[in-house]
Amino acid sequence: MLPTIKLFKIGVKLEMVDEKKAEVKPVEEKKKIHEVKFVATEEDKRYIRELQKDLDITERPFLKAAQSLGITEEQVLEKAKYYEEIGVMRRFAAILRHREVGFLANGMIVWKVPEERIEQVGAQLGAFPQVSHCYQRPVYPDWPYNVFSMVHCKSNDDAQKIATEIQNQIDVHDYKILFSSREFKKTRVEYFVEHEFKIEETITV
Repeated sequence: MLPTIKLFKIGVKLEMVDEKKAEVKPVEEKKKIHEVKFVATEEDKRYIRELQKDLDITERPFLKAAQSLGITEEQVLEKAKYYEEIGVMRRFAAILRHREVGFLANGMIVWKVPEERIEQVGAQLGAFPQVSHCYQRPVYPDWPYNVFSMVHCKSNDDAQKIATEIQNQIDVHDYKILFSSREFKKTRVEYFVEHEFKIEETITV
């Protein structure tokens, strides 16, 4: 129902020290991506299988991948940088269980943006450090909101305040905040791998 039409930002940054809260202003530069037509070769698939694995907590976290691929750690990092530059790898990051460190209010701010302003507003929203994800999504007769931006806060009131400050700067007055009430999944996608799935036993009544 709500597929991504355009991605403006993906990348969570949580301010863990209250005294160092960033101003609510669009100050982040947009990551430059040199988009190329990419068709994964068997060699690419080998790299991607290794790069998506969890890293060990060690002084040389990429050593295991390098040894598996038969190359140097520097070559692993060069390949990772290349994938990021061409947009194949959107990000390389740690997964933080943000609820466990106090960020309990996950607010999806949905905006009703005029069609001619979607690109400008999306780029502007993506520049706010408080916004972790920003997308354009389709509209429907009963759903007019076309730009989605996610914020993670310690309380609903904090999220409301951030939304108000953002709204004052992007000049879009029609918006809502949808708060998460339950988390169903926290697992990233894995590519070019096969998993075994167990089928549930038939329930006999």
